[in-house]
Amino acid sequence: MSPQDASPGKLAADFAEQAAALRRFAGPPTEFWPAFLGLAGRVAEAARVVLIRSDPADGGRWKQMAEWSAPNATAAGLALFRNALLALSDDCARNGVAKRLLPPEAKVAPPQPLGLAVRLVTIGAKETSLIALFIPQADPAQLDAIAARLQFLADVPQSYQEHSLVEQAR
Repeated sequence: MSPQDASPGKLAADFAEQAAALRRFAGPPTEFWPAFLGLAGRVAEAARVVLIRSDPADGGRWKQMAEWSAPNATAAGLALFRNALLALSDDCARNGVAKRLLPPEAKVAPPQPLGLAVRLVTIGAKETSLIALFIPQADPAQLDAIAARLQFLADVPQSYQEHSLVEQAR
C-alpha cells in the first residue's frame, strides 16, 4: 500500500503489523533483510535503503551488507547520498540517529534530498549495524517523525534473531 492510498492511521497500523510479522519471521536472513529494508524504505518513503555494519575485529570499517531500492527509484541525487554515507554512518554510530540534508544536484528540485541513518539493535552487538536511507524528496518539517518511525523498527532485527534462536533450540 502506498502512502498516497491510505489514511495516516491505516498506514501506521499496516506498518506496525508488518513490523510485528518481521519480529516473528521464521525464514533465513537472506529473506529477512530484504523484507526489513523494504519496510524501512516504505515507512520513510525512501528511494534507497542500505544495511551497513562495522565490526571492530575487521578494523571498524563500514561494510555494506544489503541494499533495497524502491520500484520507482531513480539515480537522481544518489551520488550525493553515496558520498555522505561514511560521515552519516559515523554520526549514527555515535548518536543512534543521523540526518543530513544533501546539497541538491542541478537536476533535483526542492525539497532537498536527505540522508538519514538509524542504528539497529542486534544480538552480539560488538559490531555496529545501521540502516542508511536516501530520501529524495525530504520535507525538513517531517524529519523527526520519520526518524521516530524508523527507531520503532530499530529492534526488529534483534527480535528476529531471538526468535530464530528459539526456533533452532526446539
